[in-house]
Amino acid sequence: MAKVVDIFKLWDSTTVFAKAISAKPDTVRKWKKFGRIPQDAWPSVIVAAALKGCELTVEDIIAANTPMKQRGRPAHKPKASKNRRRGDIALPA
Repeated sequence: MAKVVDIFKLWDSTTVFAKAISAKPDTVRKWKKFGRIPQDAWPSVIVAAALKGCELTVEDIIAANTPMKQRGRPAHKPKASKNRRRGDIALPA
């Protein structure tokens, strides 16, 4: 399976898939939207796929998951100071 979408195609809809793994449909829709199935859901997805007659492995899910993007804001990089301390007033030269 090349992508997470291919795993989703095993079921008729995301709602049916969500019921098969005992998850909320909105949660499963987000997985599909972002192209990732979270690690804690892998066992239930593998069991549900087996019940459908499809052999799905952890390696298949890892390969199908898209890489995670950066989460949150980037780290603050302090600007280089010109030997000034906080509160110093810059005088014109």
